[in-house]
Amino acid sequence: MELKPDFIRAINDIVYLHLKANRIDEALSELDRMGNSKSPQDEIHRFRGQVFLAKNDPGSAEQEWRKAIEVNPENYQAYILLGQFFLRQNKIPQAIKEVDQLIAKNNKFTPAYLLKANYLQLSNDVSGAIDNYRKTLELDPENSIAANNLAWILADNDRNLEEALSLAKAAKKKHPENPEIADTLGWAYYKMKSYTLAADQLLFSVNNREQPTAEHYYRLGLALYKKGDLVQAKQTLRKALELNNQFKGNEEAQKIIKSFD
Repeated sequence: MELKPDFIRAINDIVYLHLKANRIDEALSELDRMGNSKSPQDEIHRFRGQVFLAKNDPGSAEQEWRKAIEVNPENYQAYILLGQFFLRQNKIPQAIKEVDQLIAKNNKFTPAYLLKANYLQLSNDVSGAIDNYRKTLELDPENSIAANNLAWILADNDRNLEEALSLAKAAKKKHPENPEIADTLGWAYYKMKSYTLAADQLLFSVNNREQPTAEHYYRLGLALYKKGDLVQAKQTLRKALELNNQFKGNEEAQKIIKSFD
């Protein structure tokens, strides 16, 4: 930092080391010293916001990120942090507003569209999420997160299943060991009535997670049931209900289990 005060990665690493050791006040003092040097002031405010968040002072964190944008309206990371800040508070409309301001400044900034798509997906705005995932892929065709998430929405809502399958396959090819992508691909196969392929992917997804959820077991159970593996289907659906008997699809799981009696 003495040799190159605007070396952002060094600032990041210094702050990280302090936070990792739970030296929050030391991190703030370090940033104050940097702020009195030739370090970029917007970045100092941005990092101060992250430290205040770690200190459980969300009000000060937001103020610092606002200051970062005031100093440098092109500090895209500050907008992203504000969006994530509001998301954690379940204030999704405000999170979207922050990302929209970023898009207004740079309509080619791919991460903004990806975040907006995610926020819209969380708010159950299916069409809006689809549009923004498509925009992400238009700007970055190799973005496997956007491809996977778009494939999931399309498959889960029975829209353009061929496209969903194609997107999920492309994501799987890039990340063959990713259980989330396997889950998406399996669900797309299921919706396309390719139950054996679906069961293979969904089983891989369950087996490669530390803590599969009821929904993961539920989707696997459905595929096994449709495949004709009734014993495994019953066991898997029971596992889903043991984990959580209130998940979306629990009534169908109970109905299938009762059909075996």
